[in-house]
Amino acid sequence: MSDTSEKQNWEINHRIDLPDLQALHNPGSPEVTLLVNNVKFPAHKSILASRSSYFQALFFGGMKESCESQVVLKDVNHIAFDHLLKYIYTGKVDLRVSREETAFDLLGLCDQWGFQELGDGICDILAANLQLSNIFPILEKGINLALSRLISACGRFCDERPDEILEHPLFPQISREALTTLVSRSSFFTQEEKIYEGVTKWVAKNDDDSVLSCVRLSLLSPEYLNNVVKCSGFFPLKEISDAIEESKGVQAIRKWEYRGYLPTPSPNSIIPIDITGAKSDLYHFGSRDLTNIDLSDTAVVFITLPKPTMLNTIRFYYVGRDFHTYSYFIETCPNKNQPVWEPVVDYTKYHCQWWQLLHFTLRVVHQVKLVATRNVGTASRMIPALQVRLYNLDRSYNVDPGTGLIIPTENVARKDMCASVINDENGQGVVFPLQRGSTRPTDENICQGLAAHVINQHNPHASITIQLVQPYLVSSMRFLLWNGPPGSNERRYSYCVEVSADIKNWTMVSDKRGDWLASWQEVTFEAQPVVYIRIRGTRVNSGDRRFGITYFECPSTLQGN
Repeated sequence: MSDTSEKQNWEINHRIDLPDLQALHNPGSPEVTLLVNNVKFPAHKSILASRSSYFQALFFGGMKESCESQVVLKDVNHIAFDHLLKYIYTGKVDLRVSREETAFDLLGLCDQWGFQELGDGICDILAANLQLSNIFPILEKGINLALSRLISACGRFCDERPDEILEHPLFPQISREALTTLVSRSSFFTQEEKIYEGVTKWVAKNDDDSVLSCVRLSLLSPEYLNNVVKCSGFFPLKEISDAIEESKGVQAIRKWEYRGYLPTPSPNSIIPIDITGAKSDLYHFGSRDLTNIDLSDTAVVFITLPKPTMLNTIRFYYVGRDFHTYSYFIETCPNKNQPVWEPVVDYTKYHCQWWQLLHFTLRVVHQVKLVATRNVGTASRMIPALQVRLYNLDRSYNVDPGTGLIIPTENVARKDMCASVINDENGQGVVFPLQRGSTRPTDENICQGLAAHVINQHNPHASITIQLVQPYLVSSMRFLLWNGPPGSNERRYSYCVEVSADIKNWTMVSDKRGDWLASWQEVTFEAQPVVYIRIRGTRVNSGDRRFGITYFECPSTLQGN
């Protein structure tokens, strides 16, 4: 962002629905005159009241103003009010001339009188037009009005240029709240020595040492702590001594002490990485960097980022031609030179395949350690290849704190999420090819998505088994029972449903072996880790003895409605 460039349009145009706007603008029709700094503004009480709870209470809440034809509004800037009144009638605001000054006054009126949509629009414009010349007054306004979206935008702007912010001539003049808002962010990532110098200059000018806690002493070098910090007198000697021990690696630095670069929250933001591992071989495949991993020894893979980076999502992909199921665990450390490993997930007791999506609380990561513990379903000890993507996503995943498993809110038993039917009468398995976001199967999907098995005494364990790509914590599922070939009588079935995390230990979650059922089936149960779902038909009122389902989802999309 350059200080000299023209940024985003300083105009707001919100659609509003008001009756007979021509009549409203007729100067003979207003019922009230609003006096602001001796400037008169004719207006309509009903229109003002319909657009603001403040004016609703003022004109129709039993106050004396409800009976008056002229109302004085005190402590209000008349230029800002003129913009607000035009917005009330037209949904438009033009700030191209006055810009920040009027925008600040308008934000105050929006906060005072409840114009949330307009306030958000102004915040978005200010955020899109941040520059070094206006960052501090915009931040101060955001803090004064507790505008979280504007404060966040200012924080991101400063994260991208921390050295320029610390060296800015106005930095020593900002408020204590503004300084702590910026410097206390773990994403305010630069040399801690520069942060120390900027903060201590502010302290010297403002005679307020309460902000010294923003400096993370353990991130300073031992030499700097001994030669500069110890001589300054700003910090107790015991605190400096502890920081020296931590910076030398004698004591572990607390994880919340680290700082890291905060990438743009986007699944398309590619973070460069370097993959190395015991008995691994890095090679290139198209545009992807893939790594062969040999499981003849402990398969430890290290994924290193160029610098400490704030992440909350890991996706990786085992690429293989044959069917493979893996188990693994992952840990991260915030500083590869002082590796203190923190667990992310432990999937050593689960079966996983294809793409893995792991979401966790935003943290500073410099290195990732991926340890594969099992390679199931093949005689080879070699994991074919590995593709890794690291992200900072603004999407919120619901993660169970006890198990670390994602609690899905959408159907994860889909082809595009690599779920599959691994056991049915056709041997090769059939997936349920619904489109993303679909909640009802089409006729075409029903024909293509049939999975079935024959019910007979010679094969009492025949079933339809579905494997999810990774363990999820789920408590529901839904499926559609097959109604038979065209022209056949309506089929009714008996069945039972079991779930498992490792295909060895099964839990019965629905026992309908004594019922005759058809059409949609909704199954709910106590939340538990699930990788495999086994649906076994036990009875059918048809001579061909085929039990079939044409649609399956887990979790049930009806449970979220």
